[in-house]
This record gives sequence, structure tokens and C-alpha cells, in this order.
Amino acid sequence: MVDQTKPNRALLGIALAILALTACTPTQIAPYSATVAPTAQATPASPRATPTSATPSSTRAAASSPTAEPTREPVWQPSGLAGQNLRAVAADPRQPATLYAGGAGLLKSTDGGKTWTTLRADLQVRAIAVSPADAAVVYAGATDGCLKGTTAPSYRSADGGKTWTAIGGNLTSYAPHSTRAEIVFAASCSGVARSTDGGKTWQSLEGSRPAGYDVARVALAPSAPDVVYALSASEGGTVAVTKSEDGGKSWRNVTPREEMWAPTALAIDPGNPKVAYSVTGKGAFRTTDGGAGWTSANAGLDGIRHVDSSFVSYPLSALALDPTRPEVLYLGTGGGRPEGAGVFRSWDGARQWHRVGDGLGTRPVRDLTFAGGLVFAATSD
Repeated sequence: MVDQTKPNRALLGIALAILALTACTPTQIAPYSATVAPTAQATPASPRATPTSATPSSTRAAASSPTAEPTREPVWQPSGLAGQNLRAVAADPRQPATLYAGGAGLLKSTDGGKTWTTLRADLQVRAIAVSPADAAVVYAGATDGCLKGTTAPSYRSADGGKTWTAIGGNLTSYAPHSTRAEIVFAASCSGVARSTDGGKTWQSLEGSRPAGYDVARVALAPSAPDVVYALSASEGGTVAVTKSEDGGKSWRNVTPREEMWAPTALAIDPGNPKVAYSVTGKGAFRTTDGGAGWTSANAGLDGIRHVDSSFVSYPLSALALDPTRPEVLYLGTGGGRPEGAGVFRSWDGARQWHRVGDGLGTRPVRDLTFAGGLVFAATSD
């Protein structure tokens, strides 16, 4: 049994399977067995997880307090989808038991990841998004970069994945409008694109990227959907951040003064459009004033920092904010590397990170998403 006094806070999915991370008393956790020894005081674990015999899968985690580490160390456990190489995972915001996972194919679960159905076996999925305005509307993309001379397709479903319609190509990130299901923004090679008819037609938004940059990530503020952030990269990998406060009509450059490179994730506080996070190869960054100023958010990540002469990098790959407690964040590792160093959690808006749970081994985490009281992570071996 799970300790009901400790609210569940995460379920992750691995590339070849799905794992569950749970903080609990030493008991059996259905459908998989796991025990966690209580500790008198939580301390940050080593930055690298100890490999286990568990096959890759999605994972569930539990957290106890938004301001303090739990007194029981959670453990990642397998919970389904063995034999998959996952790159993306997304959840229905209204029915958290409904999940979508993608990699070499697109899959769906309606029972919290216990069983899965293949929706499309012919796609190499790199991005998935479920509309907060209409959970039957799902976007899935089959590209993770702007490849010159090639076009990787993107699709939209209006019936929860039963049927799919092609909506264009080389879209690397989706940001559906929070209240209007027909509006969606996407990152494309030519800048941020906006559709007001569910992807039938797209408008490239002028000024959404600096000249010579490709947009890699786009995010809308859930509480103020006219606020849009975009994360772009030059051919050499240098990162720029742009922002619109009028639904994409006009843009301004809000790039941090500290040089960043290799964009991997972008997220906005669900209740405050002035608070946003960007994750890059240079580390994590946080703004609390709408991009006017950014601060480094790497405290607690020293164990995974790589230093080559004067060049400092962090192998970060994914970010998820708790939609009910946005000061609680999960940060995945393994970006651009064959191995990861586990998942890190912050209780205080990325001011301090602690590695959370064992069971992932060195598998890289490609994507993270919350599903009710759980967090899923797409991973690969």
C-alpha cells in the first residue's frame, strides 16, 4: 500500500518500458513490488543512479511536501511498455489515466500505463501534446530537428487517437491554446508557427526568432495564453529566447545575458506568466519578471556538471512542472549523451535540486510529464 499521507507526485516512462517512482513505507506496490526504507532525514542522493535489473519503463514518484524533501526515499519501478524506445510522453489533463507515448511508433494507455495500444506503428515520434481545451485533440510530431532537404510529418487527431490528419512537417514542439482547441502554436524551422484552424493552415510569425536561428521549443502561459515564449538555436548551437504578449503578433528578445547553447526544454508557471524556465546545455535558467532578468538555476547539480577547460556543461534533457504546485519541478538528464544521471527534483522553484529515486540506472530521460499525482518519463537505453 502507498502511504496516503504522502501525496503521489510522479510517474515516469523509460525508452524500453515504463517505471514507477513511489515514496512509501516498506510494502508491496501494485502492480510491481518495491520497498523503500524510511529515513530520519532526507539527504541528496549521489548524482548517478545505481543500475538495476529492471527493464526500461515508465515511473511513478511520490512527494510529501512542497517545501521539504520527504522522509522516505522514492524508488523508480517498472510499470509497463517493455521493449520500447520512448522519446515523448504526454497526459490527458482532465483524465490523467490517459497517456500517450511515442518513439518508434505512437501508443496510448487509458489505465495509467498498465496496458498500451498502438495507435500508429509507422511514425518516429519526437513530440506529443494534448489540448487542455479539448482532450480529444492530440498532436504528434515525427521530427526532432530542422533537417535540410527532408520533411518529417506531423499529425493531429480530433478523436483521442482513433484517426489522424497530416498537418505539415518539421514541427518540433507544440503548444495548444488553453481555452480554444482550434488554436495551436508550434516550433518550426522558419520560426514559431500559429494555426487558428487546428493545423489545417499555418502562419509563420515574423520576429519570433533572430535571423539565422531555428526555433526548437515553444510554450504558452496556461493562465494567459497570449503570452508565448520561444527557445531558438543558431547553427552553432547558441540559444536565444523570444517572447510575445499578444498571441504572436509582436515579439521581443528576452535572451539571458549569460550565453546559453543547446536548447532542450521550456516551461511556464501554470499560474504566473512572468515565471518561466529554460533548460539548455549550459544548465537551467529561471525568470520571475517575464524575461527581463534570468538567474542560473543549477544549485544541487554540481555532481553532473562537466568541465572541459573553461567550458562548463550540464547533460539536461527534460523538465516538468507540477500543475497544482508549480514550485515543484522535475528535471531529466541525458541530453545529447548516451547515458543519463537520473532525475532531479526541486521543491522551491528550481532554487535547489536534489536527485530523486533509484531504479533508472544510467538510462537517459527524454521527456517528462505529470499525470494527476504521478509523473511519467520517456527514456531510452
